[in-house]
Amino acid sequence: ILFLLINIMIFKALRQPELFRGIEEKVNEKKHSLSQVIFDIYREKLNQYMSEKKPFLTPAITLETLAKRVDIPPRSLTEVIQRSYQQNFYDFINEFRIRESEKMLSHASSHQKSILDVMVEVGFNSKSSFYAAFKKFAGMTPAQYKKNDSML
Repeated sequence: ILFLLINIMIFKALRQPELFRGIEEKVNEKKHSLSQVIFDIYREKLNQYMSEKKPFLTPAITLETLAKRVDIPPRSLTEVIQRSYQQNFYDFINEFRIRESEKMLSHASSHQKSILDVMVEVGFNSKSSFYAAFKKFAGMTPAQYKKNDSML
């Protein structure tokens, strides 16, 4: 009987796939735990803290550390980052670091600084992770960016 039922379900699924389409859509829907008001407050709080205090310059920054400093529960902070920036925590931090390194490489006084000096100043510990993140967010290597900026 079980074998017969399974075969009937497979037959129905092949003949009428629309019967099973709603199942996947409901599974993929994510419910947000934060109300829109709380979400907006947390997002503003995070954005203000990131621009004023620049915690991303600290190499050992973690989600828990940032959550404690901003006074947002870690799980809520993760939701704010994912919903606002469509990124995970590490990409969020690295994008801020890369934007800061672009500013440093663009300034005339920083042309005396090496790329490795800038890398350390913005919080990266590894040359390979810095170059990979720079390429991801800026679309070119730091050397190419510095060269392009000096041509302008």
